[in-house]
Amino acid sequence: MILDLREHLFSVLVVSASEKFNSSIAEFIPKSRFTPVTYADNIAAAKRVLIDNSFDIVFTHHAIEPNGGKEKQILSELYRVANKYLILVEPAYDLVDNDKIRRRMEEHGYIKNLYGSAKELGLNVITWQLYGNCISELNPPGLMIIKKK
Repeated sequence: MILDLREHLFSVLVVSASEKFNSSIAEFIPKSRFTPVTYADNIAAAKRVLIDNSFDIVFTHHAIEPNGGKEKQILSELYRVANKYLILVEPAYDLVDNDKIRRRMEEHGYIKNLYGSAKELGLNVITWQLYGNCISELNPPGLMIIKKK
């Protein structure tokens, strides 16, 4: 089991500007197991609700992608507010072997070293893989799950 969900209730923060994604993720976070669930449409909005260890699970979906060069800073902040898990669905530059896609990510200033940054920060990455549910073939996301120590 990737996530240990034996406890009875988890608070969740979802950071995503996609209403479609927010609706689809709601199926996987039933109120009987996850409450409260807080939605923010960008990192700035999320920062306004964050205090240390304030959410059991912090989940991002293409929310940090246009912040190339700030990977460590953003990971540190998200990790700070997560109590149990940090789940990221973000551009997977280092998992993509297509030069055209990588150049596009570079041109748009997307994050490029999410996994390396997490490891350099000493975070416990338990999963880093391509995530099959892609909004655009030109922006393939990876799924990263970090378990808080």
